[in-house]
Amino acid sequence: MKSGVPLGGIGAGKIEILPNGCWHGFTFLNNTESPTVAGLDKASGRATGIPGFHFALAVTKDAQRRAVLLQTEKIMDLPLAAGIQYDGIWPQARLQYDVGDPDVEIGLTAVSPVAPGDRKISALPAAVFRFRIANRGRKELRVSLMGIIRNMVGIDEISRLNRVEKDARSVSVVCSHSNPFPGDAQHGEYALTVPREGDVSWLGQWNMQTKNFVFGPELIRLTAFDLLRDEGRLPSSCESDPQRGGSAALGAALAVEKTIEPGSSTSIDFIFSWHFPHHHAGHIYEKHWRSAVSAGRHALRDRARIIRKSDKWLASLDGAGLPDWLKDALFNNLYVLSSTTWWDRKGNFAFYEAPVICPLMGTLDVRYYATVPFARMFPEFDKSELMLFAKAQRANGYIPHDLGRNRLDNPNDGTTHFYWKDLNAKFVLQIYRDALWLKDRTFLEKIYPAAKRALLWSLTTDSNGDHLPDNQGADQTYDVWEFFGTNSYTSSIFLASLLAFEKLAVMMKDRAMARLCRDWFEKGRTSFIEQLWNGKYFVAVCSGGETYPASIAGQLNGQWYAHLLNLGYLFPKEMVQSAVREITRLNGSDSPYGVTNSIFPDGKRDASNAHASGIWPGESYAVAALAIYEGYPEVGLEIAKKTWENMTAVQKNPWNQPDVVHAADGTFGFGDSYMRNMAIWAVAEALGSSRPKLCAALRKAYRGG
Repeated sequence: MKSGVPLGGIGAGKIEILPNGCWHGFTFLNNTESPTVAGLDKASGRATGIPGFHFALAVTKDAQRRAVLLQTEKIMDLPLAAGIQYDGIWPQARLQYDVGDPDVEIGLTAVSPVAPGDRKISALPAAVFRFRIANRGRKELRVSLMGIIRNMVGIDEISRLNRVEKDARSVSVVCSHSNPFPGDAQHGEYALTVPREGDVSWLGQWNMQTKNFVFGPELIRLTAFDLLRDEGRLPSSCESDPQRGGSAALGAALAVEKTIEPGSSTSIDFIFSWHFPHHHAGHIYEKHWRSAVSAGRHALRDRARIIRKSDKWLASLDGAGLPDWLKDALFNNLYVLSSTTWWDRKGNFAFYEAPVICPLMGTLDVRYYATVPFARMFPEFDKSELMLFAKAQRANGYIPHDLGRNRLDNPNDGTTHFYWKDLNAKFVLQIYRDALWLKDRTFLEKIYPAAKRALLWSLTTDSNGDHLPDNQGADQTYDVWEFFGTNSYTSSIFLASLLAFEKLAVMMKDRAMARLCRDWFEKGRTSFIEQLWNGKYFVAVCSGGETYPASIAGQLNGQWYAHLLNLGYLFPKEMVQSAVREITRLNGSDSPYGVTNSIFPDGKRDASNAHASGIWPGESYAVAALAIYEGYPEVGLEIAKKTWENMTAVQKNPWNQPDVVHAADGTFGFGDSYMRNMAIWAVAEALGSSRPKLCAALRKAYRGG
């Protein structure tokens, strides 16, 4: 795998625990758009881990001691685990280690502290590591488990400093900086904390670096490991001097020693926590915790509840009749809650579109797909982000594409020049979704004026009187794909938004708007059919009487959302079902990796641009859900399955997914940690629409179990 399960609270940053047992992908240093990573293995492309962050185990039996690093990635010539079985299903990663001793069984459950309905736990800037060690032999074992971290605080290595903090219940080693560069957003601290259970010892500071100007797995000094192997414990000491020169890497370590009788087992817990408040927007966690240690101690006190909530959440879909691969895909596609979110000190929430490649905040056309599960799991966040878009609305009623680049106060109209024709309709649909699902009258009353202005703006985009928007180029979510005139993707979403706003207007007793929406819907539907229906499906575009005859995956995207929100049929049922059959026949069978965006009637792939010839996993899941609604569950599940399995088998990157893959071979096209792929929950929603037992299980999952 090229990634690992991300561990960290909502908007707090994260670390990843890799299948090789190493740590990777740090973004807790206020560096979401530029994660701290190690190199990739050239042969496989997998992540190798960041040197200086390790777990190790020493076992003493019959007066003989043996120590191993709990990883399979080589560090100098130190002994390693013989193998690791890795089970990654966010918010947990479970690792079972083979340490080469049949008497010793050791496993790790690493947990991200995110739980629907618990905002404080979900804000924790921390990761919980619970090790369970069992003695399967006939003799007493003395075991020592150690965690090692390296000081990477601040952009200036000079004046980095480690320290040890103790209280009656815990011991922490802390990496900090005594003289940060002015305005350094990476100034803060992180800590490793253990409870005072067993014999706790520590080594607070030593230099890991062995060669000037070079630091890596072949040139590292793990003094703490040598002490653990030789003594079974650490000296409980800490130097107090900050780093004064270059070419140093300060390490810190904690060890916990316990005796395990034959046939017994024990748990040893570590908490990794952080606190980086020097960011222009800050983090909500600053309101709860003033330091990395205070956050770590809170996580330590609450660790049993955090793990229990996580287990309960993951068990919520058991027995609901879903195939294992789909349960795996549903939870693993929620990983972006730990890796792609921003929750600032004022309480504002937003998703990144793609934090490295496209760090735009909240991106409206993408969250339309992504927030299908999120709106129910974290309703206050969803409403908050939609209110930010309402506040950013332009004077003419246009809703911006996003809230800003790495900021929430500089809205961006779009990645291309023209006003986008799908944004306002998607805004209206998301508002109606939240009004329907969340039953929050106060929210509706606050946002209704913005929704009304947005809908009225959409009406102005009809320049030829056909009651449908007129596209002017790359002015919708497919932003390198130009459409002119009536486009089936944009217009189907617009028609769904008219039905949704009609419902909103009725709720608000705005009879004139309800009548207007109904009138536009009836006339727009007629135009849509007249211009785009070819007898089998709705073609991509009609402009000036000329059609773009391709079958596009999203031609009935608005119908998918209409089904999701119980708005009924946009077009005659027989037309919808015919179109769905053609989409799955043409687009769905073109590639073994998902639904290809555009296919011509003769089955030829549309190579006019990268979006047309590519696969969007999020759109593939929308097509899969639509097929299920229309009575083709086997077809829909097969589409969803092959789309997901591409992420695990070809991409090998389930916790850092792209938005676009190549239809030819399933390889990377565009995007990182992309939120759109949470749309796979729409597949479960579609299945649940006809399965009461599954519907009840989904409600349970949305509540966190």
